[in-house]
Formats: sequence, structure tokens, C-alpha cells
Amino acid sequence: SSMSFVGAFEGHADAVYGLTVWQSQITSCSKDGTIKMWDAQGAVTKTFNAAEPTPLYCLAVRDNMLYCGAYDGSISVYDKSGSLVQRMKGHEGVVFCLCVHGDLVLSGSGDKTIRVWDTNYAEKAQMLGHDGVVSAILVHEGVVFSASYDKSIRVWTMDGRLKKELVGHDGLVLSLAISRGRLISSSADNTLHVRNE
Repeated sequence: SSMSFVGAFEGHADAVYGLTVWQSQITSCSKDGTIKMWDAQGAVTKTFNAAEPTPLYCLAVRDNMLYCGAYDGSISVYDKSGSLVQRMKGHEGVVFCLCVHGDLVLSGSGDKTIRVWDTNYAEKAQMLGHDGVVSAILVHEGVVFSASYDKSIRVWTMDGRLKKELVGHDGLVLSLAISRGRLISSSADNTLHVRNE
């Protein structure tokens, strides 16, 4: 079956960086400092502002809570009503990516670190070692994979120990996926790399 275009959802005043499904609705965050929830027809059902006026870059959902990474290095957590529950601070750069794994949330930042947060919003571990922005995080079978602008992918234990560095891209590594036991990475070098686990 072919996919037909439904329409453009308009409402943000600047670039839309983050997208997820939350409470069965499309949910987006933007450089304009807002989070918007949309119905299937493209109408905005709810808008809420960043905890502090700052661009918003990424979203993740854990147990009906929405996590949002921001330019100021914070991660805000919202409940189902859209009320701010917690504001986690630890990063010293933009939070570019979030990943949920069980009861944990992992965040990657322009400060070159990955941080692991628990259900009490406390930082459990830090992963240090990248020489550039952390652009993507993936957890598979209890192993953490991180991509970076330093052209590498790093492999970590959940408690923050570096297991391996994977190199080969000639440009920024931008995203990661796992399929059928293969790690797939995309890069600004115009390539995808596929590795067997």
C-alpha cells in the first residue's frame, strides 16, 4: 500500500527538533521553546512552554511521563496533565538526545557526555570519552551505544565503563539503529555503516 500525505501540521514558530507519541498523540518540541500535542487531523490540543525560556531539542516517554532535553542542558519531566514534575540538571551543554531503557533515561549532550538517570531523577552514571557532541544513544540488550560528532561510536556498560570504540566514518555520526543483530549508523560522510554485533 502507498502512503498518502495527510497534511502539514503547522503551529511551531521555529525549527521542530523532537518528535514522539505521548498519550496517543503526536508530540513535538521546537527551537521556539514549546511542546505541542496534536490530534490526527493536525489540530494542536495542548501547548506548554519550556520550564525556562530555551530551545527544546529532543523528547522521550517513560511511564506516561514526557522527558524533554533543552539547549540550557536541562531535562524537564512533565506528567500527563502537562505539569512540570522535575527539572534535571547535570549537563553543561545542549541535550541533543534521550533514550529510555526500562526504569532509566539516558541523555547525550554537547558537553560530550552521556548521563544515566533513575526513576527518582537522580544521576546514576556518567559516560565520558567522546571528543564531540553526543548525537544519538541506543540501548540494546543492556549495552549502551553512543554516536558522536567526533566520528566515532562508543560501546558502554550501563554503569558507564567504556567497552569499545568503533571508528570508520569520515564525518559526524548522526544516528543509530539496531536491526537483526546489526548496528547501523548514519553519518555526514554520506554513508550508512552496518556492523554485525
